[in-house]
Amino acid sequence: GDMVFMPTRHLGLVIGFGEKLYRLFEYGFLHTPAAIIVKADTDNFFCPHTLVKRARELEGTRGLYWGFQHDDEPPRIDEQFVGLSRDVVGWLVSQGWPSPNVVEKEFGGPSIVEWMQSFVNNTSQKLNVIGDNAWSLLGRAPLLPWNQDTVCTDQGLISKPRNHPAPPAQFSSFWSQI
Repeated sequence: GDMVFMPTRHLGLVIGFGEKLYRLFEYGFLHTPAAIIVKADTDNFFCPHTLVKRARELEGTRGLYWGFQHDDEPPRIDEQFVGLSRDVVGWLVSQGWPSPNVVEKEFGGPSIVEWMQSFVNNTSQKLNVIGDNAWSLLGRAPLLPWNQDTVCTDQGLISKPRNHPAPPAQFSSFWSQI
């Protein structure tokens, strides 16, 4: 994979999540034509084919605020797995960093909740909140499913019998098809 270094004013872990999240969305907006820009932590595990299939289903949804949803009010998508439609990211980038509508909170999740409220308050668009909690296993799990008790299927993650690993070829085969 590629590695991109994004300049922020913060060095180290667990600080400046809002700015780091903003910079990631800004980079995705400026350097890709993607309809949905997704940020996922490296300690999440996704079934690639299910994630891509779901993203394709959501493609074209305006005002998309998608990902792992907490039971908070207003709805909060966790920054561990969050996707925004291009129109939302375009609005965010047009505001600049920092700005009255794009503020830094202690963590990325609370920051993005503020941003989404500003998006609704400053545009004529509705926010489409879609919580897809089944698409990832959250926690400190390795990214490779054959080291876990789960395996990817077309339906998402399922339990697998012990001593029956999912072959790595399953994933290289998938990536060669998209």
